[in-house]
Amino acid sequence: MNTNLTKSKFIAILLSFTMIFNLAMMSTVSAEYDNVIFPEDYFQNEDFLADVQNYLVEAFGVEFMQNQNESLKIHDEIMATFPQNRAGETVHPDFFGGVYINDAGILVTLLVETDTFTDSFNARTFSELGSLFRFVEFSYNELVADMEYIQRIAAADVQRVFSIANVFSLDIIQNRVVIYLHEYTPEQIELFRSTVLDSPTLHFVESTFTVEPIPDFIPEDFIFYDEEDYELIPQESEFYNEDENIISPLNVQLNSGNSISTSSGTRSLGFRARRGSVNGFVTAAHSGGSFFTSNTRVYAGNTTTQLVGLIQSATDISHIRDAAFVTLSGASVTNWLPSGSLGTFVATPVVGNAVVSLSRSGINVGRINSLGSNINIHGVTILAVPVTFSRTVQQGDSGGLVYTESAGSTHPVSGMIVARNEANPNIGWYVRADLILNTLGLTLH
Repeated sequence: MNTNLTKSKFIAILLSFTMIFNLAMMSTVSAEYDNVIFPEDYFQNEDFLADVQNYLVEAFGVEFMQNQNESLKIHDEIMATFPQNRAGETVHPDFFGGVYINDAGILVTLLVETDTFTDSFNARTFSELGSLFRFVEFSYNELVADMEYIQRIAAADVQRVFSIANVFSLDIIQNRVVIYLHEYTPEQIELFRSTVLDSPTLHFVESTFTVEPIPDFIPEDFIFYDEEDYELIPQESEFYNEDENIISPLNVQLNSGNSISTSSGTRSLGFRARRGSVNGFVTAAHSGGSFFTSNTRVYAGNTTTQLVGLIQSATDISHIRDAAFVTLSGASVTNWLPSGSLGTFVATPVVGNAVVSLSRSGINVGRINSLGSNINIHGVTILAVPVTFSRTVQQGDSGGLVYTESAGSTHPVSGMIVARNEANPNIGWYVRADLILNTLGLTLH
């Protein structure tokens, strides 16, 4: 590979940064996005379609959204200049420290001075690029390697590692792997360095997080029928037949963010997926103090009377992704979104990027804090992306969709929200869609 050519192209892309995207301001409308089934005619409701753009603009401003849209394009172009391995994965060069979107919505590229890179970077180039880049100490590859090492140690000995710290985060902006200690003392820092990892990339702080798997919502009108008392009839029916003791699959249309229920309560539908020719959708796998098990029935709305699908076997559940695949039984799931449709492609997380969450409690918008955190859910180490949202993450939001609003009408899937910070519920964590799909053997459609 011609390294100099790659670097020249890389610099040229940074220099080509312009702001061309126009986003119109829209009138404020109600953001109540709740419950089960959207009638077909409601899909065209213009007020509701305006909600997402409206909330993004109100939360972050027109200029930020304009700049962010162009920044994401530049990000993709920069990534395209890097080589790929045989598996199609990007190989990041040693002079690359990562990227993030700053508070103005502008992409900032982090660079590491190396023997091969310094010669092609002079004072004139620095002046021309301005705030679009800065130099850092550690490469992206070094940070990822240390983060992955911690994840392996934590997965092998969850209780011990998480007794020292409760969150381990890859912080691109600080150019460090941040260790959130339960007690910020020299003794605890030394304990972590001696028993987990001793690396110059580590930065220790006292944790302000209380990580909580988002609990199910229990409505006042929640109705649960003991599944052992009723016969499951594989036929289409819109109603629960109390006289005949039948729970029948519903032939209904569902959307991301709709309320769904199991025997433990009400949560949110994530995004539709399929395994081979089997259609279904993804939701969070945690339930109560553990995870779902095989043959878990899933229902529409706030009751367990309207059957829509089944978590069939252990292969439909991933503890390390906190994800479960629900096979549909009569029902269908659309890719409808309030401002267009969900695409069949996955968004790459970029620190500072604004994302949208769609769950039973409504629309929520926020910005990504780091590329990923190791958190503990029911004794399992899970890699999840932290987001600071504009409003609190509420009970029943677990399993809800997270996506990135793009300039067009088709938007990429980011992931599925699974946890929140109990001490500050505006902070939530989502599991990346690509990890869920790969682990469960699913595809978007």
